[in-house]
Amino acid sequence: MINLVVENLPPAATVSQLAAFFGVFGEVERVLLGRNHVTGRAESFCFLDLAPGSRDPGQQDAIDMWGHALTFRAASSPAGWVIGR
Repeated sequence: MINLVVENLPPAATVSQLAAFFGVFGEVERVLLGRNHVTGRAESFCFLDLAPGSRDPGQQDAIDMWGHALTFRAASSPAGWVIGR
């Protein structure tokens, strides 16, 4: 499984749009969109789980989503993820 933190997302991106966008790399198992715990608005990052055998989008030269150059870094185990409080 590939676990990534995707940063610099467009503010209007939804979970379903992100799943469809990253579906070209393989089966998307989970997308957790970061949210501000006070306002509830989407933050500019998400956690992304891709199924084993998927291509790692973080290995691409550049990925642009709606004019935003996305950045990637490895995420820890999903069991350790905490979104908000």
